[in-house]
Amino acid sequence: MKAITLAAQSIQLGYADVVIAGGTESMSGCPNYTDGKRTTNGVVTDGLTDAYGNKEHMGLKAELCAKTHSIGRDEQDDYAIDSYRKALAATLQGFLRQEIAPIKFDETKLRHLPPIFASAAGGGTVTAANSPALADGASAVVLVSEAKLQALGVSPVARVLGWADAETHPGAFTTAPALALPKALSRAAVQLDEVDAFEINEAFAVAALANVRLLGIEATKVNRHGGAVALGHALANSGSRILTTLLGVLHQEHKRKGGGPVVGAAAICAGGGSSVAIVVERL
Repeated sequence: MKAITLAAQSIQLGYADVVIAGGTESMSGCPNYTDGKRTTNGVVTDGLTDAYGNKEHMGLKAELCAKTHSIGRDEQDDYAIDSYRKALAATLQGFLRQEIAPIKFDETKLRHLPPIFASAAGGGTVTAANSPALADGASAVVLVSEAKLQALGVSPVARVLGWADAETHPGAFTTAPALALPKALSRAAVQLDEVDAFEINEAFAVAALANVRLLGIEATKVNRHGGAVALGHALANSGSRILTTLLGVLHQEHKRKGGGPVVGAAAICAGGGSSVAIVVERL
């Protein structure tokens, strides 16, 4: 997502007229590393470990988030199941035809999976089922200046209204979107209740739940086509993926309202305590 905001900034400053921005990730093809004594997986080392804090796995930060915000196992599992249901419904209706392959899941198995980062006896609540799956993916958007649009005679899908970055303590990275989204909305001159749809990356089910709670967002407006828990979290791709999905959601909202502009906001957290948020208007 940062690539997209940098692209928008380049156009805004007059450095470019057309920019393609996005991300690609192959978690399945990530190499193993060796320090001469042991071998470690590159995905875990580079993408899923707190590089600035105590070198803990991100899942332990999710457990910290659950304890801090009193979000229990059942609430996380219910959210995860809902993410799968929404993704499946969106797929069957053709909304995600260009985004994902068909999925099947058994929610009875989901509820019996053990915690993977902290023991159940120790209060662990984060499991493989309410965490996003490892995934490969790629997505991109094309940003064009207004002058270039007119010169090309092209009709835009949406307009970027504003964006923002925010940072917090590395251990609280899961809730950084709750800091970035209000800043982005302020810069876009949009009130929270004026947003028709939100995409908040499901780094973990508990992360999405915590941000929704902190922001006071209507749950029905969030991740309407499912999120990373169901679709997978291809790290470097996820920011552009959730914006792509948001544009699809706004398209459906535009049709539901019978035309007229609709506004959406997307935010994603990142290891180290940062977040990027963007606000767009579907034209």
